[in-house]
Amino acid sequence: MNEELQKAITEVFNSVINAKEFLVGEIPDYINQLLMWKAVYSGILFLSAMVVIFFSVKYLISYPSKRKQAIDRAVEAKERGDSWCFYYKGSSFTSVHYDHIVATGGAEIKIKVIFAFLGVVVGSCLTNLDWLQIMIAPKVYLIEYAASIVK
Repeated sequence: MNEELQKAITEVFNSVINAKEFLVGEIPDYINQLLMWKAVYSGILFLSAMVVIFFSVKYLISYPSKRKQAIDRAVEAKERGDSWCFYYKGSSFTSVHYDHIVATGGAEIKIKVIFAFLGVVVGSCLTNLDWLQIMIAPKVYLIEYAASIVK
């Protein structure tokens, strides 16, 4: 019985040593894969946020001219006497919209501007620069990541 117990303890001890050697050999690969995943994930979020910000800012910049063009086209159509018809090729506005556009000063466009501005805010909040930290200081990122896991 003593020999069996000693044999079992030796097998367990050898298994622990083998597991330790396996883990020590795999940890660098694990850390490399963790860093790669976190960098790619952060990069995707960053690029998505930049796309949202880009298109939102693009719309905000073009807003004054679009509003003026919509009002000008509506006024021109009204002056021509176009009624109940499309007054601009490719436009979905009819003369029915004329009164609405001129009376509200392009309120529909203003609502779109508010949503574009919210797009900039949301995009800014999503901006995640972990990918940059991983590229510049991966050890610092790993320490911060480990600290966030412990919390």
